[in-house]
Amino acid sequence: MTREVLEAQLLRLPNEERAHLARVLIDSLDDQPELDPSWLLEAKRRAEELASGVINSVPAAEAFANAQRRIADGIGLVVLRAWRRSDAKVALATSAEAGL
Repeated sequence: MTREVLEAQLLRLPNEERAHLARVLIDSLDDQPELDPSWLLEAKRRAEELASGVINSVPAAEAFANAQRRIADGIGLVVLRAWRRSDAKVALATSAEAGL
């Protein structure tokens, strides 16, 4: 059966059945794994820190410029993550030190 024949047959289905198939097909295109719930908790924690003034924001253009400059200078950003959020640290290291 060709794609054209299949398409013609599917278009003859009632709207409700076509809508169901459309949802199933669209869902099948989403190859992204489910988001780990810990990322939502981390996002909430960071939003609270930002709102309370514990941390300050940096404009995206400035952050990207800094990252590009560090990459050009041969410095890699290494994120050292511990199992507990309170132990998470971010450190700068040369690419060689980071094993990159």
